[in-house]
Parts: sequence; C-alpha cells; structure tokens
Amino acid sequence: MRMTPGVWRRLARFWAGSAQMQRWIAFNLVGVLGILIQLSTLAVLTGWLGLHYLLATGLAVEAAVLHNFVWHESWTWSDRSRGDKKGVWRRLVRFHFANGALSIAGNIILMRFFAGTLSVNYTVANALSITVCSILNFFASDRLVFQGTRRESGASGFVFHPLAPLLGQEGLGVVGGKIEHFLRPSSNSPPAPRGPNGRTA
Repeated sequence: MRMTPGVWRRLARFWAGSAQMQRWIAFNLVGVLGILIQLSTLAVLTGWLGLHYLLATGLAVEAAVLHNFVWHESWTWSDRSRGDKKGVWRRLVRFHFANGALSIAGNIILMRFFAGTLSVNYTVANALSITVCSILNFFASDRLVFQGTRRESGASGFVFHPLAPLLGQEGLGVVGGKIEHFLRPSSNSPPAPRGPNGRTA
C-alpha cells in the first residue's frame, strides 16, 4: 500500500484516538528505564557496597519509584497533573502508597522467595519480581494516583511524544501544526493525471 499523505493522516487520527493505549506504552517505556535504574542500583549496593540484598532491594526500588514518578508526572499523566502543580506532593505520597508500597513489599517478599528459598541469582530474582509486580502498577496509577485530576469531560490530552516534558503542550502543538501543514495537499499542486476513461490514475 502506498503511504500517501491521506494514509498518514488516517493513521494519525487513529493513533490520536487511542490515548489510553499511548499512555500504556509510555508507562511501559518509563517502566523499562525504571527497571534499569533498579537493577543497576541493586548491583551497585550489593556488589560494590556489600549491603544485604533485602536492604539493597528496598533502596533500589525506592530509586526506581522516584525516577518513574518524575516521568509519569511530566509525561504519562501530564494532561491530568498539568493544572494542579500544588498537588505534586500529594500525588507523590499516593504514588508511594500505591505503586511504591506494592513494588517494595512485593519485590522484597518475592526476592525472599526467589533468592532466599530458591537460591536464584539476585539480578534474575529481581527481574522476576519486577515482572510480577508491574502489571498492577499501571492501573494503580491511573485509578488511584492521578484519578483526582481526571478531566470531567473524560477526554484525554495525553501526547505520546518523548519531547513532551521539554516542549510542553503548546510547543508540541506548534510542531504538530507544521507537520500537518506539510502533509496537507497544496492548492497549487497540479491536477492528478487522468487515464483514458477519465478516472484519476
């Protein structure tokens, strides 16, 4: 299929209409970075500083929780938190009680099981624990942490763009307008050639 400007516009409209799917993808991208933060922190604390693996797990999870909250606040759920800057500390507390408490308690319990009982390598055990705990975190954030700032109309202003935290909604609007202008057919464009039957080729 030829990727004409019309096809790109239809794909753009479909993508724009699936805001919750975009949010889920953004959540997981942030989560992947959080996993790297958590695993690297655990490796440093246990391998270099010699901390007990359970204490190191708690500290590593807390580092990932703080990292993830900053990204979720400025990107994943920025459309809900943008007009409520004073509530950032309240959301941080909620995030700790929802995602943080779930992740810390779940990771420590599962680490005790995987690493302590089954003698699995610390890093592998931590990766397994993250997988078990992460699925519920999206729903906890969406329904508990940021639900207080949900728009009354139910419409989502989420923008799936890695530059959203830097450019802001207005900056992305300017960039999007330029792209739309580029894709819009020009009124000065020559007419499409027609075949013998009079139809557009």
